[in-house]
Amino acid sequence: MQSKSIVKFIQGLFVPIVLGAFLYSFLSVCWPMPDPISPNSWTKLQQGLRGKLRNTDMVIVHPAWEDSAGRYFKKNFLILGKPNNKGYQRYSRIWIMLTHNTEEPSYLDGYQKKDSKTIEDITAQLWVRGGTPALYDFFASDSTLKVSMVDEKGTRTPCTKDPKRDRFVCPNADWHRVEDGTYRLAGQESGCLKMHPRKGYETEALFSRVPMGEEIHGWIGINDAAIEYKEGAPVDFTVSVGDTITQSFQAPNKRGKIPFSVKIPAGTPKYQPVRFSVSAKNDGKRHFCFVAAMRGEKR
Repeated sequence: MQSKSIVKFIQGLFVPIVLGAFLYSFLSVCWPMPDPISPNSWTKLQQGLRGKLRNTDMVIVHPAWEDSAGRYFKKNFLILGKPNNKGYQRYSRIWIMLTHNTEEPSYLDGYQKKDSKTIEDITAQLWVRGGTPALYDFFASDSTLKVSMVDEKGTRTPCTKDPKRDRFVCPNADWHRVEDGTYRLAGQESGCLKMHPRKGYETEALFSRVPMGEEIHGWIGINDAAIEYKEGAPVDFTVSVGDTITQSFQAPNKRGKIPFSVKIPAGTPKYQPVRFSVSAKNDGKRHFCFVAAMRGEKR
């Protein structure tokens, strides 16, 4: 009897194993992971940074999955990808290592780029604390963020925060999420806040208490891979500040980033809620994201 149970158990595993192997093979062919940076490239970079890289400097590597760097910066505090808090601001000097044609990060407000060196497949940038930081970075400041979906009748349904993965997931569609991440825009990996629209709804990200400056500015765009979907609809993007300021923008089915700005009039209260909402007539492959920050003198 025991042998029959073992046979049934093995037979039950056969189908999941075969399906898993097929899915892995399919994804490897359709979306192959780029080769990691070679040890030779990292070694040459270290040699090129002699006398410049200090043991007290922080090193941040982009994109996050390029973990090959871990073997070469053992004396430095190393982070893979965008930091999940502002602890990096304790460091006056930060080296950003850009690999795989990744663009320089947008979250280093308060730092100025002082040096840049490219060796083979790696660009090393030295950022030093200084300059004028943003009053509020929506990409990095998500402690007050709430996400909901609003239907055509105005009915609001909250999306649930998944603390383990630091993202919001909306009901009845696990692909309908709002989360920090990286998309490829015009050939460059770009850190941004991902907001996938859903047909028949507005997806809304609410930051409940934002200090008012002179303007909100940033960019919007759609992931390069999604642009290949020729029937892709434009994504409508709306910025609302309090109850009086509303401006709308649109990301067409084209590669690249579209800049936007929203002026904050004099006399606006010092703190206001800020809403970003997205929608599309068709949600097929609308991998949309944005970056935004409040800048200028504080009201």
